[in-house]
Amino acid sequence: MKTIYDYLGSRRKLLFTIGILLLITPMVFAFGVLEETLSISSTPSPITVTHNLDITDQQTETLTVQQYLFNYASSTKTQSASSTLIVFSAGNSGDIYDREATHTNGTDTIHYNFYNNSVDHDLITDYTNYSGPTDGLTHTFPSVSVARFNSYTATKDHDFIIEILDGQYVPAGTYQDSVDVSLYKGANLEETVTMLVTITVEATVGLSIVDVGAAYNANSTGYSMDFGSLTEGESLEADAVARANTTYSISVYSYNGSKMKHETVDEYVPYTFSVDNTIVTMSSAMTPVEAVTTTATPSTGTAHRLKVLIDSYSWVPAGEYEDNLVFEITGN
Repeated sequence: MKTIYDYLGSRRKLLFTIGILLLITPMVFAFGVLEETLSISSTPSPITVTHNLDITDQQTETLTVQQYLFNYASSTKTQSASSTLIVFSAGNSGDIYDREATHTNGTDTIHYNFYNNSVDHDLITDYTNYSGPTDGLTHTFPSVSVARFNSYTATKDHDFIIEILDGQYVPAGTYQDSVDVSLYKGANLEETVTMLVTITVEATVGLSIVDVGAAYNANSTGYSMDFGSLTEGESLEADAVARANTTYSISVYSYNGSKMKHETVDEYVPYTFSVDNTIVTMSSAMTPVEAVTTTATPSTGTAHRLKVLIDSYSWVPAGEYEDNLVFEITGN
């Protein structure tokens, strides 16, 4: 039979064995490396462009690439030169040669594209179609040495052009596209970020007064109706052709309140004026009256028929009589 001292002795041995196990737990020391991180640190998202249908809009944007180095090693390390490339996806259209943004109505689109610069018009492609430096935004970060346990940061700003051509007759409003911006080092994809493109198309309205049936002519803003020798009940017509990518209104006012005034004395010949067979009453001189309110027109415009009908009049002196009508079109 063991004594109490024997049990205590056994416990002491057990405790000693555990202590040995703790002391021989392995320790691993990892030697460090120079680590490089390349990232798109700043992107113009959203790109916001205001476009007027009558002009080609070009806007310069900038995105920034960052190189970050950290030397985990116990001695100075050198990072070799790093060549980077940025390319853009096709966006909603699926076609890099014809990128397009979609109106918030979900139907209408406007075409635009990205270029390296505005002079040579080098298109920025996606990675699949990339064939050379002019197809993307390229840069080489030079070789650099970093002391042990130190970091190093370098950045590169890349300018590029977004262009929207004139001649696209589209409704006023907001158009959007979503484009992936991808950063490569050699053939390795480092990062992809999403860039939102927002294009606001301004309301554009125009009005021309032309012969009946003639086309819209932005330069035809004056028109003369010559009645010759006046006859009661005689009438002449013309077209007011509106071109608007938004709902619009046309107002008109008369210098003399729907009356033609004698050239030298205060004598008048009254007339009735109508637009699209609806009489427009302009009893007060120089006071605008709304004649038309309607929706946007096609690119060729919408014609509104103007008619002047000579009313009955009593004796008036011979001579020339004249009135002036002033039209104003307003986008709503």
